[in-house]
Amino acid sequence: MPDLSTSPRPRLRRTELLVITGFFATLACLLAYLFTTCVPAGDGAAYLDQVLGGRLAERTLHLGYLVQLWVFAGVFGDGGAALVSALWAVIAALAAWRGAGVLLRGRGPWWLPLVAPALLMGMAPFWRHALFPEVYGPSAAALLAAAALRGGRRPLAAAALAGVAVAMHPGALAWVPALALMGARPWRWVGGALVLPIVVAVAFHGDYLHGDRGVLQQLDWPRPWLAAQRAWRLLAAAAPLTGALVLLGALDPAARRNVMLPGVVGLALAVLTDWRDDVPAALPALYLAALCAPAGARVLMDGLAGHRRVVEAGIVALLVFGIGDATSAQDRARRVTEREVAAIRALGELKSPPLPWGTFGERARYEHYVTRPPLAEGEQHVKLPPGRAFPPRTCEEQRELVLRIGGRVFVCAREPAAP
Repeated sequence: MPDLSTSPRPRLRRTELLVITGFFATLACLLAYLFTTCVPAGDGAAYLDQVLGGRLAERTLHLGYLVQLWVFAGVFGDGGAALVSALWAVIAALAAWRGAGVLLRGRGPWWLPLVAPALLMGMAPFWRHALFPEVYGPSAAALLAAAALRGGRRPLAAAALAGVAVAMHPGALAWVPALALMGARPWRWVGGALVLPIVVAVAFHGDYLHGDRGVLQQLDWPRPWLAAQRAWRLLAAAAPLTGALVLLGALDPAARRNVMLPGVVGLALAVLTDWRDDVPAALPALYLAALCAPAGARVLMDGLAGHRRVVEAGIVALLVFGIGDATSAQDRARRVTEREVAAIRALGELKSPPLPWGTFGERARYEHYVTRPPLAEGEQHVKLPPGRAFPPRTCEEQRELVLRIGGRVFVCAREPAAP
């Protein structure tokens, strides 16, 4: 976005400062309430085992994330993984507030920029990536911070953050051209944003490019139709009501020119490079869309100027409802994760724990909590996640095991057949 920060910013009054402080304090309280050290199934457990074992030179595709995880996990253990995600969630909220303020340039009431982080907090994917360890949320947050700084006369800081995003997850590279369109000297800025990823690629080119999880192993034929469907489901489910504010932002020339049109370019590139079903390639679009929501709210208030107070109250109520709905969904996901981890730990206390049977992420989590399980007698296997039964065609004779903590798991006495 072109430099929009040249107009002087009015100083915040004491009441306004208290409201803004209270808003971000509420975010911190919600993060603390929803916080858990339990790791859901996925790559998070594999990342934790890697950094706790000091193997940073493996899976260097996400080295920018692994270095952060290594620092936090070394101090806080498993909780360090969730802290990394929570820290980037706070950065994303602050960046949304700052970026929206730059975009609005003082148009509208002083609280209007808070609509951007409030919209983020009303999205269930935001909370999932804010509290569970994965690379995608921190990478999207770094892109959002880069976009906010790009319009505020901080090109070097913006380029550095974009480079960090790509070093955490190479899929962020699809969004670098979109960010380049948001400011002056796009090619010079792109060069600055690629310095860190190029250094990582050169230093670890063997694993980074050719490893089992290297860049070349991730390449596949584009599937734009399926990728577009995944993006649509993500965007539509994340903000089914408050998303209307983002669409109204298209009526604001500054939001349309400086955020929405570049965002469409980034989303199109993300769809064309979305080759994996389990990668939320469109997630940065959710974060960047938050910048347009305050402009959409201003358009709505101006259009219904005769009922301004009612419209303002409606917007606030809608955002609060969205935050409550999204945090409730995350609370349910947290409780499910904690029950699953408790069941896995109970299995680890058995004299001969069964071997895991499930997806890569489920097996990685099981092996994280059941450290180096010995070979089970009779090659017993447990179906993951805990509580689910084997499909009949994979194990005809399975038994149900009731755990001491309550709940049940299903065990197959032999190696299950391929599904």
